[in-house]
Amino acid sequence: MAREILRDTAITGMMGLAGSLFSYLFLLFLGKSLSPVEFSDFSLVLSSLILLSVISMIYNAVVVRFIAYFSSKSQKDKIVTFSKRSLYTIILFGISLFLLSVLFDKQVESFFNVNSPFLIPLIGLFILADFCAIGFGGILNGLQRFAILGSARIVQTIVILGVGVFLVKSGFGVSGALGGLIAGSVVVSIICFLSFKKSFFVQPSKIGKAGLPKYLFFAIPIALSLGVLINADLLIAKYYLPTEEAGLYAAATVIGVISFFIMISVVRVMFPKVADFSENGKDSLVLLKEGLQYTLAMTGALTLAIVLFPTLASRLLFAKNYLISDLLRWYAPSTFFLSISSIIVMYLLATKKYAVVIPTLCFAIAKILLLLEFHSSAIQIAQLLFWLNGAMLLLILLFYKDTVILALRKRKDYFDYTDLLEYYRS
Repeated sequence: MAREILRDTAITGMMGLAGSLFSYLFLLFLGKSLSPVEFSDFSLVLSSLILLSVISMIYNAVVVRFIAYFSSKSQKDKIVTFSKRSLYTIILFGISLFLLSVLFDKQVESFFNVNSPFLIPLIGLFILADFCAIGFGGILNGLQRFAILGSARIVQTIVILGVGVFLVKSGFGVSGALGGLIAGSVVVSIICFLSFKKSFFVQPSKIGKAGLPKYLFFAIPIALSLGVLINADLLIAKYYLPTEEAGLYAAATVIGVISFFIMISVVRVMFPKVADFSENGKDSLVLLKEGLQYTLAMTGALTLAIVLFPTLASRLLFAKNYLISDLLRWYAPSTFFLSISSIIVMYLLATKKYAVVIPTLCFAIAKILLLLEFHSSAIQIAQLLFWLNGAMLLLILLFYKDTVILALRKRKDYFDYTDLLEYYRS
């Protein structure tokens, strides 16, 4: 089992790094090509990306949980039926959002003062395409077919970079960048679709009582709450702040939110194993320890570097006219706090400790109310997030201190990412 997990971790980690390289190059190109005013419009695209990442994380959580449940009972036919229904549901939801974006594009453009033509329908199309990718990817993740999924993600980022650069260079601006994202989502969906056998889509079976409604009853509020906690400030900034200042805030978000994406990557590796252990009655606390250790190490080092060298961090992605150093000093730590809170929340969800929905939902509501009151400048919004996310982390650590302490006291009796070198040597 340990060698299998090392293999999965190696595959996911290496392919994740490769995909991140192309994603960085794409963001680097946008940061050097778009003005702060244009980046204000891109904040809506960025908001969609962040929201889709949260939806992907929760969708994966639900799919992985019930695939693990059916696997523990050797009910392969129910795995197929559940996977198909999950896929069809998220695609139908994506179609609905796309139709809404087409019907209400003028109203949304006016509300957020959008300057880029056809941006809202394109965002709707991107959401639909990415929902398809999330649907297929969630099933592959639940089936622990990491090699196919990782390869598809690499191809996706290459397509995003190539198509996005071409369209932006051709004068399409933010809409061109969005075109690259749409193309990437379509390609990864096709690759994932082709990886399934034809029988996967026709084999009928009844799921029966598996506790899905109860799980969704708690998973959906957690998904909405995490979406608000990581995303609402971008929309508030876009609506209330002057166009250029909103663009600068979006630029700071691009750098600061990297910690959250690192956490999501760790959850994608950790969650299938936690769900599998939980369904088979095994102790999964050591997985929480591993998740916390490596999230803390990676996001902590990144956050410290950004706080100490904010000007250098901004220059790595953006042109000199993006003056966001002061914003980064507040925003980067706030995202670090939220990332650590989120990995604990996701572990508790995986182990069916549903009470965690209460503090998560309360802080999401508090964030909306506070942002509606305090939004006079970008720096005020960033400072508010710093204190709010810090308070949330403190409260979750206080409420679940026994779980966290027990996890951190676990000995290395499972696996460690540093064993990868020994694994490769063997």
